[in-house]
Amino acid sequence: MLFLRVVLHFIFLFLPIVIPIQINLHLTKWINENDDILQHDCLHVAVSNEFKNDPSQMILYCMSEWPSKWNIQTNNFDKNFTFADLSILNVTSQQLYMWSAPMDIVEDYQFYLDQLQNSNETSLSMQVYYNCTLPRFGPMCQYSLDMHQPNHESLNEILADYYNSDSYDQFLPTCYTYLQCNPDISSLCFDWSDICNNIIQCINGIDEEHCSQLEVNECKDDEYRCINGQCVPAIFYNDDIYAPDCLDRSDEYISTTDEFLKILMEPKFANDDLLCWESDWSNILRYTTSCLIRDYVKYWHELMFSSTPNSMTDICWSTLKCYLRIPNAFDLECFDICQNDECRDIIEENCPDMFFMPPTPVLYGHIYLAYTKKYIVEQKIWTNEPEYICYDPQLCGGFDTTGIPLPFNNTICYHPKDFSLSSGSLIQDLITNAYYISVHVELYKCNTIFRNDSTFCNKSTMYKCINSSKCISNYRLLDGINDCDYGDDEQRTTFNDLSFTSKLQTHFYCAESKKYISRKLIGDDLCQCYVEFYQMCEDELLFIKHVREHISFPSICNGIIDLKPLNVSGRNETDETECEQWSCNNSYTRCNGLWNCFDGADEVDCYPTSLINCPPQNHVCFSPETMELMCLAKDKGNNGYIDCFGATDEPQLCREHIYSIEEIGFYCVSNAEEPCTSRHGICN
Repeated sequence: MLFLRVVLHFIFLFLPIVIPIQINLHLTKWINENDDILQHDCLHVAVSNEFKNDPSQMILYCMSEWPSKWNIQTNNFDKNFTFADLSILNVTSQQLYMWSAPMDIVEDYQFYLDQLQNSNETSLSMQVYYNCTLPRFGPMCQYSLDMHQPNHESLNEILADYYNSDSYDQFLPTCYTYLQCNPDISSLCFDWSDICNNIIQCINGIDEEHCSQLEVNECKDDEYRCINGQCVPAIFYNDDIYAPDCLDRSDEYISTTDEFLKILMEPKFANDDLLCWESDWSNILRYTTSCLIRDYVKYWHELMFSSTPNSMTDICWSTLKCYLRIPNAFDLECFDICQNDECRDIIEENCPDMFFMPPTPVLYGHIYLAYTKKYIVEQKIWTNEPEYICYDPQLCGGFDTTGIPLPFNNTICYHPKDFSLSSGSLIQDLITNAYYISVHVELYKCNTIFRNDSTFCNKSTMYKCINSSKCISNYRLLDGINDCDYGDDEQRTTFNDLSFTSKLQTHFYCAESKKYISRKLIGDDLCQCYVEFYQMCEDELLFIKHVREHISFPSICNGIIDLKPLNVSGRNETDETECEQWSCNNSYTRCNGLWNCFDGADEVDCYPTSLINCPPQNHVCFSPETMELMCLAKDKGNNGYIDCFGATDEPQLCREHIYSIEEIGFYCVSNAEEPCTSRHGICN
């Protein structure tokens, strides 16, 4: 007994040193596999917040399959101790917790210790605690983390490495199972971000059903209306790019190059509970739940080619997929079938004269790709480009085409060239983002949400498209996307008919450019409102726009005009007018490293004499010839001649392009196109 006690003391004494990582499982106290609780044996992990405003969050990683599915062998390697053994050694429940015991074990052991003090009841004395050795953990040490490495110091480090490794499939979506999108395709994984995104993807349009409430929603005066129609308090507008309040993040001007988009791996609220909104067509389909590139190849394979359509026989369907090389262009079985034109013979004998391929719509619930049997059989050079693109004429029109329409199955069909779509292996290209985007751009006006609906179309917040029964929200005017059949929603004369109040509610006003743009276009890395005087865009980097319009105190009366002249009572007033009584050299500006006076008088005689002995009223700088320190008389500052390396004696050369006083430009004579650069970029 004494030997056992010594051994146990030795183990528990050094255990915290040997095992620094703490892994405590929760919900391990299930009785049998018939329990109603499906998730069990859970890890509760606190999210590692990257930014100060990230919400506190606990993520649960649970088992959803019962142990009977796995071949779990009896653990004969790790030591185990009864509660009675632990109590003899004066082990506390806190110690068990620190030693990665499951929480149910920790709580039961504390209950057992309480029993010993209050009664003679010792029913839990023989309950067993397993002393697991990393990387194993669990009630019987039956689990392990494959990503565990000796250098890991916490569970969060293990998870971080996992989410940044190739083992983590970031493209695997979480399927929304409560929407019967296409009844014939039960395996289709529908993402929650596909619902109410103003793009019809289900044949029956159920993914956009009842979404009109968001489209026509109006917000209160003290609220901000998100692009998707959601209302949030106005005080949250553009307050923190790392803490968006709108589901689509449209209350924050986040550039596609922002650091925010790089921190996307961990499944936390800031990633998974937000949508990525991109007005640029090159990015409109890039993102899903966590702003990650979606696996459209798999999506379209499931949607288009998973089941045989009723209009075809199995032999026709399988042969067509082989001939068109869909979904696998290198299927060896298809190679055997289709050699020596056997595929075309089977198609001619077994397939209908004309058919949709795939049998389901490829866009907006009514746009199909179609072939005729003759087109395939008579091909001289193989191609899987479809012969026709078909659509419901009641849902879109206004195409500028001279092609001859072909009616088929309640649709109107045209050749792809009639839509200005590039030729090529269209189906193969369609399931890639590049072609999918081009089809969206050309046929987006076929994405009809509201049509012949007086309940919504007669509202003052809605715009009725000309020569069409379609209507759209005023928020969609001038957003760079043709929603109406004839593109009238992108004509400025259409927008000018709106009242001034309506314009301010739905659009962003560029004061200098004197025009309105859609709020979707703000911060999209494209300049719609260029101001030549300031050499800036009003719709990009709004914090710079604010700086341009609101002068900083040290910049007043410093000899450099920063603000555009404003006519006041017939006089052009700037930040440099009426400065006679304004001293630029004062206790606030003296020797602060910035030239607040035009000639830099506030910065002379500020350097220790040990650097270089200069006469009074002299600046210290580097000579461009010798690259050694030199003295420069004050009256040579900003005199139009470069005397110092980097033109530090001529700050006006770059200040006229860079307003912020913290970013004084460094002038490079050798770079004629962009001579000014930030001093922070020197020797970095």
